[in-house]
Amino acid sequence: MVVENRKNTVSGNTALASQVNPLPRERVKTPTKQGPSKEELRKVRKQKIAKFLKLNGSIVAVGLVGAIIVSRYSAIYNNQKEIIVLQEQIQTLTEESEDLRIKLLKFNNFS
Repeated sequence: MVVENRKNTVSGNTALASQVNPLPRERVKTPTKQGPSKEELRKVRKQKIAKFLKLNGSIVAVGLVGAIIVSRYSAIYNNQKEIIVLQEQIQTLTEESEDLRIKLLKFNNFS
């Protein structure tokens, strides 16, 4: 059932929430805003791409700097471990040399 009003048409039962379809108005040409030209769109797109590349470039640069720092710290850590091992070896060798020196002194005293 279609009921026509002066301004709107109503489809269906009016007891429920009905759909209101406005009647078509006379078409009047309104001056429309012209959108940006193709050149302006191209410039905007180039600017967005440049901004995107700059952001990604900075992210990659920060990642590389971080990786370099981590690798350098790992090299320093490995060198410190080697230094500690060498110091322990030096300590054991000095203790052994002192023991041998004491044994030589004892042997020389007996003879």
